[in-house]
Amino acid sequence: MILKVITLKLKLGSKVGLVGLSGSGKAIITNLIERFNNPLKGKIFVNGIHLVDISHEHLHRKISIVSQEPILFNCSVKENITYKLESKATSVDIENVTKMANAHEFISKFLEKYQTFVGERGLWLSGGQKKRIEIRRTLLINPRILLLDEATSALDAESEYLVQDVMDSIMKGRTVLVIAHRFSAVKNADTVVIILEGQIVESSSHEELLNLDNIYTVLVRRQLQGPKTES
Repeated sequence: MILKVITLKLKLGSKVGLVGLSGSGKAIITNLIERFNNPLKGKIFVNGIHLVDISHEHLHRKISIVSQEPILFNCSVKENITYKLESKATSVDIENVTKMANAHEFISKFLEKYQTFVGERGLWLSGGQKKRIEIRRTLLINPRILLLDEATSALDAESEYLVQDVMDSIMKGRTVLVIAHRFSAVKNADTVVIILEGQIVESSSHEELLNLDNIYTVLVRRQLQGPKTES
């Protein structure tokens, strides 16, 4: 069993940060919420409804994930944005969400604009551009629950700044779970939850956890100090 006697509650419209070392169980929590896996024990509820009683199609109209590695296909920018939503998204809708994601400007500079092919897994795009296309797809879905799974950890500092600014805006009015290694991604969350070896060991606000001077404080100090170098 990966998760052990774990209870995690996300209040409507709240932002919860989930922090832990690699292998602590963060990824399986997102997989369970998205129903990529079903729990062997225990239950997950959304608005009081058992998750396994909700169809995948309906669930993924209400829940969306922005992951560390954007999932893009070898087709045009427009087709990537509107994947599985072609009949519902108009050109105006697409342009509106690209502007919200700070992406309309760089797309307009492409020779074929929205018809530009991005290559397999977005080969012809930078990391920041791929991420903003993924965010635009999320905006079109307009989910009520948003999962951010290490969403900016693979970006350089400039791209991270641009993408984080966009994500801050799309989080408003949604229930958000932020999975992260870096405390900077969760310090503004309503609640920060620390998970180790499949168990929740601390849960409070960023400031309150720092004042406790326990596990979270140790993790923050390690990140501020950076990796050790051999003398």
